[in-house]
Amino acid sequence: MSATVTPARGGPASTSTTALLLVAATSLALWPALTTLAANWRDMVSYDHGPLIVLISAYWLWRARDGFASERWVPSLSAACAFVVALLMWLVAFRALSNLGMQVLWPAILYLALATAGGWRVAAHARLAFAFLYFAIPIWDLLLPALQALTSFAAGNLLGVLGVPVLLEGNHVTIPAGAFVVVEDCAGKRFLVVALATATLLAAEYRLPARRFALALLAGAALAILSNWIRVIVVIVAGHLTDMQSYLVAKEHKTFGYVVFAVLLLSLFAAIRRIARPELAASRDERVDETTVVAAAASAPPTRRWIAASVAVAAVLLATGLSTLRGADASAVETCLAPLPDRIGGWTAGAVRDPAWQPSFQGAAIERRADYAGPDGPVGVYVNRYGVQQNGRELVSFANTDLGPGRWERLPAPAGAALGGSDDAPVVATAAGPGGARYLVATRYRVGGVLTGRSAVAQLAYGVQSVVGAVPAGILLIVARCDLDCDAAATRLSRFWEAAGPALARQPGGGGTATEWACGAGESGR
Repeated sequence: MSATVTPARGGPASTSTTALLLVAATSLALWPALTTLAANWRDMVSYDHGPLIVLISAYWLWRARDGFASERWVPSLSAACAFVVALLMWLVAFRALSNLGMQVLWPAILYLALATAGGWRVAAHARLAFAFLYFAIPIWDLLLPALQALTSFAAGNLLGVLGVPVLLEGNHVTIPAGAFVVVEDCAGKRFLVVALATATLLAAEYRLPARRFALALLAGAALAILSNWIRVIVVIVAGHLTDMQSYLVAKEHKTFGYVVFAVLLLSLFAAIRRIARPELAASRDERVDETTVVAAAASAPPTRRWIAASVAVAAVLLATGLSTLRGADASAVETCLAPLPDRIGGWTAGAVRDPAWQPSFQGAAIERRADYAGPDGPVGVYVNRYGVQQNGRELVSFANTDLGPGRWERLPAPAGAALGGSDDAPVVATAAGPGGARYLVATRYRVGGVLTGRSAVAQLAYGVQSVVGAVPAGILLIVARCDLDCDAAATRLSRFWEAAGPALARQPGGGGTATEWACGAGESGR
């Protein structure tokens, strides 16, 4: 059965075209998110599938045209409010140089733009297309610590069941023949992302209802995690049986990983097809003529408010796009920092520096460092200031390090390591690094008039304040080495902060009010 419909002016054809144009305009307005995503796909091997994800989403969006045309477009005020809030959040992420923040908000804003112009029922037809984009966004890296810990725990316990003597310390798995480290590449993140994306694709093509859709995703996640455990355990067992001479240990095990991955995908196809059996049987018995639905929608009188709503959305997007082109005036932000004092209470700055502690912050306008000797032992201090921040010149960045080169593992701080009782006091953490070096690190960020020990809060504060205008920012680090006794180092840090805290706060940019950024003679630096 078929039906031919000639839509009236302002009817289904124009609304479906408007939907596609709105999605294109929204993506164009949020172009910085797309450029950073393209860089991720180019530079991050575990996300090089990103372009394929976007193509699949675009295909689903194109297929949703009949769905857009089948609904009567009624603009939604609630969606409009959410749309404006999401755009403001995106601008904050843009000004805060948070690539991940911009990327995460992009699909949500696409959805809300469509819902604003046509209503929630219209946007629902593209919901899966927009949600699928998250498989191309590196939010999955946030799962790495949990996946590492889970893989290490499973490997340590299952090896014991297999009769392999094992010692598990964090992510370090030691057997009599040698030691293995479950690094990020062994955590199974890519297995999980690709398995979930494949499960979503299959579930969508089989048109599974919500419950079976969730079951398909659960099957994908379970098979991915189990496959990665098998991969890691086989490599370790091979090392145990061959005294670390197996090809998988001595040469490479990526090829073996590809084989396990192929078996995972085949198993996933079989599992989801089994889950989809009821839907496959029903689809052979019942055929829905979608053109009759479109015809019914075409016969309903179209509302004209969606045209005004679409124009309003386009205008807001244009303003957002133009705002991203406005660069901050670097000369409008003066950065300054007085030299660190030679003496603070009973602490004296010396010429000898701890070679293992090498803080590095790219693009800092000015930096100061001093190593103090005192009655309880040495303490290091580092302070910097940033003016206008941009990519490659950011206070909060993965490229920066508060300790030094190499891999550092963050550990809980010892009890009683807090400095002061105020919310803006430095936050103390323990870090273990190369060669067994271990430090207590006290951190405090200063962004405009905001003092915090949390990097996420500092980045958010910068983004919010720089929407109006650029603000100076900086970091204060106080470190105490504690290879043998971190409790004693905690006491040392606490005593130093009692003596040095007021002096460091009196430095330009060190206090809690905006006027304390004012520079004195000989204190400025860019």
